[in-house]
Amino acid sequence: MDEKRIALSRSSYYPPYMLLLAGTILLVFSNGQASVPIAAWLFPVFFIRFFRTQGKALKMLLGSGAFVAGYVFMMWRILSTCPLPPLFSISSGMALGMIFLLPLIADRIMAPRLKGIAATLVFPSAWVIIEYFLSTINGSWFSLAYTQYGNLPLMQVVSVTGIWGISFLITWFASVTNFFWEKKGDWSTDRGIIALYLSILLAVLFHGGARLSLFPPDGETIKVASILNPDKNFITLFFGHHQKERDAFRNQSAREQDYFLKSSRRAAINGARIVFWQEYAVALAEEDEASFIARGRELARNNGIYLGMAYATLPRKFPSQPWKNKLAWIDPDGNVMQEYNKSKPGPPLEPIPPGKGVIPVLPTPWGKIASVICADQDYPGLVRQAGKKKAGLLLIASLNWKSVSPLHSHMGVFRAIENGCSMVKATGEGLSIAVDCQGRTLSSQDYWNTKDKIMVSNVPVVSTATIYSMWGDLPAWFCIIGFLVLAGLSRHNRRKAVSAP
Repeated sequence: MDEKRIALSRSSYYPPYMLLLAGTILLVFSNGQASVPIAAWLFPVFFIRFFRTQGKALKMLLGSGAFVAGYVFMMWRILSTCPLPPLFSISSGMALGMIFLLPLIADRIMAPRLKGIAATLVFPSAWVIIEYFLSTINGSWFSLAYTQYGNLPLMQVVSVTGIWGISFLITWFASVTNFFWEKKGDWSTDRGIIALYLSILLAVLFHGGARLSLFPPDGETIKVASILNPDKNFITLFFGHHQKERDAFRNQSAREQDYFLKSSRRAAINGARIVFWQEYAVALAEEDEASFIARGRELARNNGIYLGMAYATLPRKFPSQPWKNKLAWIDPDGNVMQEYNKSKPGPPLEPIPPGKGVIPVLPTPWGKIASVICADQDYPGLVRQAGKKKAGLLLIASLNWKSVSPLHSHMGVFRAIENGCSMVKATGEGLSIAVDCQGRTLSSQDYWNTKDKIMVSNVPVVSTATIYSMWGDLPAWFCIIGFLVLAGLSRHNRRKAVSAP
């Protein structure tokens, strides 16, 4: 009896629909808004078991549909308060579900043709490959690594492997568990595979615990003020805008300018040395940009602060020309240090051209500070510039919607650990948070639960060298190479089995 039939015979002990039901329930709570961390470890266990043991096309189709439906549900929850049509939530959830279905299909095809540890590596390698390539196209959304936010010892491994290390551990757990499941819990055969996995997991946790307790960040702190817009004024103001409304638009812009400049002055008087604003803090008519920057230069010079002004500019020929999403940095002498255009606009809400993809990393008396705008943080490869240039502080100007908070802010914390720097994120309509280079929360402020829209944080500006900042996404490429080797070995074994008498 071949391995596939053995697996099918053993599945009779576990009704397939119970496997599918358990996997689906765990899946919908595994990621996205208000996820349950343990569910991310468990849902692949049941889906792998279902896909490996079901031979009928109808059951496979049902399993695939349940998996995709889980992602539709998660996407629907994340976008529930976002100004996008329901069809977008459904279609994007379906697309994501079908993409993440591929590792399960690869495991079903390849794992039965492999033996020992090789069979357990198909699913985790394929999953990391999918996460990596998605991260280069539309950001690292729905990476399983983010589900483990709060587990600081485990999170420390991203300083070495990036988020790919956590995702690999979670999905490898599912494969190893299925290996043990297929052996009916018999430890007498191939126990080395289970011992290897547990040894690596314990080593990762020991490394994280030791890093937290033995090497805490130590250095001078600097007071950073992040300022939010008290008016819920999402970027939909740019849609349906007509030139006849331009005067009203400029009047609203003048009020926003006054609020942020006065708030920045108040923060400086209270001791802040760095002041920066949330994304889209001010919406400007293009013709008013120069005078606005001049006011910021005067404020920075008079108060001796580094000022990060986040704003949008509306061109004279809008909507035939797109708006711009910008961040301008001004030093205490009133000089414009750098102007930055958002590198990774968030589609489809931002139909604007991307910037050049070079993030600002600016020298200060306390150390280098790097900055990005909102969705930029979702691309580990982009933010890695901060680590390569030894920035000690990462500032993120952001604007969210209610149902994506606090998930999106938690994602930014992983960038701090990866690149060995403190992080302060100013989030309109979401969670503002400041953390050190190991992910410890220094301060936080929920936009929806506080009237105060200024968060003051004392953060160290100390760059800590990390392996990830030097090696980058090399672990993901190891998975790519490993998967290709496994695919070749699987094909070789299949041909060998077919040709055998």
